[in-house]
Amino acid sequence: MKIAHPTTGEIEFDTLRSFICDAKKDSWASGRLPKDLPNNVEGYRYSVGNLLYTDEYRGDGMFIGTELVYLGSMPIWGMNYAGAFRAPPSFGPEQKTIFKGAVNRLLRKSLMEVPIHLPFRGPESKVEDVDGVGNFAYTNNVTPRTLTAEQAIRLFAGSEEIQFRRQPVPLPKEPFTCFSLKYHGGILVPDSFLRE
Repeated sequence: MKIAHPTTGEIEFDTLRSFICDAKKDSWASGRLPKDLPNNVEGYRYSVGNLLYTDEYRGDGMFIGTELVYLGSMPIWGMNYAGAFRAPPSFGPEQKTIFKGAVNRLLRKSLMEVPIHLPFRGPESKVEDVDGVGNFAYTNNVTPRTLTAEQAIRLFAGSEEIQFRRQPVPLPKEPFTCFSLKYHGGILVPDSFLRE
């Protein structure tokens, strides 16, 4: 399957999926600092040939963003996301900073493992002890999980979560959800531009 446009060109879905994965690995997941954009927006850009990926977001503890892929000047794929980070309420400011750093390190590692067949967020699951802070579990649920790669890139939705599962001093409630995110998106061109 491919997108074919008379003025901006064409791209196979396999190439698009690969480009999205490469772009995500070169953006926030890489640890690079974002560029400051107008209106308190931060973001990343990645381009190869006539393909351009943008990821722009607002907020920190609670945030919202949009990823777009352009073929020439035409947006052909997009994803919206919204998420939030929270630390255990008993943590002081210094503990919260250390905790958020550990959550971000696991999230970055997970996003670097974006699967080519579902190029949206990270793998289905990942469990790791992070920097002596504790045990964290990352999960990514694409709806429905039975989507083929061709179906998924056209229209998808999902949710992502990180749970804090263990620390030296037990939390009142374990596991504790310290990060959650919802996302959805798909192909942005009319079916008349899709070819087998």
